[in-house]
Amino acid sequence: MLVVEKGKWYRAEDFPKTNWTLSKWLWAPALRWYGIMKITIFRHVGFISGTGVGGGSLVYANTLPVPAKAFFESGSWAGLADWEQELQPFYQTALRMLGASPNPKFFDGEHALKSLAQEATPGAEPAPTHVAVYFGPEGEETPDPYFEGQGPARSGCTFCGACMTGCRHNAKKHAGQELPLTWRKQLGARSLPNRKWLRSSREAVPMDRRGYEVTLRPSTTWA
Repeated sequence: MLVVEKGKWYRAEDFPKTNWTLSKWLWAPALRWYGIMKITIFRHVGFISGTGVGGGSLVYANTLPVPAKAFFESGSWAGLADWEQELQPFYQTALRMLGASPNPKFFDGEHALKSLAQEATPGAEPAPTHVAVYFGPEGEETPDPYFEGQGPARSGCTFCGACMTGCRHNAKKHAGQELPLTWRKQLGARSLPNRKWLRSSREAVPMDRRGYEVTLRPSTTWA
């Protein structure tokens, strides 16, 4: 198995300290910027996507809510099955794989939302969000707390709020950390960073073999 990624491997110290460090935050090779976020603009819509081994998980907001009951009971599919029950095991697997934990601290934004909720619905008690963050001792490294030591070590969240610029404290769980240790070790996969896909073809592959011939080019050079 080969994982091709346009961006590079990221270590904790590689992430920008602020999104004003554009060369580390945005992907724009024409400007020699090789950051973790790419902005693509079309006529009627724009996209923000992740670049780097780990993709969007390097920079996503990492909130992991399970939809409320009303979601599963809406739409034309509602009567086909008890979707809340059917999908519950899969939500639990995703939450376990992503290391979901409730945020143990409320800050100004959360307190403001709580006040608004209680103003609209007296007695309401908002629950903290579940996020893909390790809330161990702040700033202290701990052997993999998720998969019996098979994954990388983690450090407790320092609540710096930099999830959207890339966690520099190794507290946020993202795929870029899991790939080298888990995929390579258990699945025999290898990754190829700084490459861009050009085309795939079956024509050059002998009929008695499976697969495709894939043409790549470097994503960070003009050649």
